[in-house]
Amino acid sequence: MSPTWTVRRPMLWFLLIVNIVFIGVLFYLVPRTILRARIPAGPATLPILAATAPFDLIRENGENFSSSALKGQPWIADFIFTRCPNQCPAMSFRFAALQKILPPGVHLVSFSVDPEYDSPQKLMEYAKRFKADPKKWVFLTGDLGVIHRIQSDLRLIKPEEQDPGLHSLRFVLIDGKGNARGYYDSSESASLEILAKDLKKMEAS
Repeated sequence: MSPTWTVRRPMLWFLLIVNIVFIGVLFYLVPRTILRARIPAGPATLPILAATAPFDLIRENGENFSSSALKGQPWIADFIFTRCPNQCPAMSFRFAALQKILPPGVHLVSFSVDPEYDSPQKLMEYAKRFKADPKKWVFLTGDLGVIHRIQSDLRLIKPEEQDPGLHSLRFVLIDGKGNARGYYDSSESASLEILAKDLKKMEAS
């Protein structure tokens, strides 16, 4: 072994260790930098997914109700019928919980898909079951064609579906211009948490 190699070996070990440490730091930092670059923070505003045309129906207290009453205010829609044995009551329980935490100015609107049976009186009885606050939560009945058109506008059903039992189980977040901005599974708590976050995002935009 030559004296030159003996002198240089510690230096080579030092450089090797420095390189290993440097590569380790790169492996630690670079993936995180890429990860931050690849995961978007989310859109500043929610996309417009559908839109409702103006409508006129009848609310649970027997008064006429126009969609113009919702203009400029966000609202959440669902579609139910009072003879529904399980799914609709479950959705309405969720709405009953939502009405307690919604910020001022946000409304809940439940459309009956069985207006032939669901008279204003029936809807009033149903509303009382869930302790609906009439200032926050509206129940609507009226022309079946109008109600199906609203569901179709919101892309919840196909236009040809006419069975009252066939209706969407999703909640729809709608802005003050009648545009649908989000759809949420009424049976999932996590979905409702997303709804609450999207509502805040929509109000902030």
